[in-house]
Amino acid sequence: MALIVGNASAAHAPPPDLIYLAPGARMMVANKMILKDGWIPDPAKITRTYPMTGVRKQIHDRGVTAIEDCASEFSTCTFKYRRHNACLHVFAKGESLRQMKISAWDKDCEPES
Repeated sequence: MALIVGNASAAHAPPPDLIYLAPGARMMVANKMILKDGWIPDPAKITRTYPMTGVRKQIHDRGVTAIEDCASEFSTCTFKYRRHNACLHVFAKGESLRQMKISAWDKDCEPES
């Protein structure tokens, strides 16, 4: 799977309702806040059927089920959530979930379900 990282949101401060998505914020903390804010994990259907391996499997096994894809050559992962008819992609960089920090986010996606 190709990993596409949008940068439209990285150049702008997040709106007040998504302040926890500031670039450099820890992904583990942001994931908890995203879920608390009513977003639910919504990885692509193809991602849910694709065998989990490597970092993606480690992240999923740690309970972050919004993991959609990881590009090992860049240590970048994509997380996808939905809330009502809205969709949220979060992009994070780091060698492990503990080290991952948000690099960008966007709402330029469609909810899966």
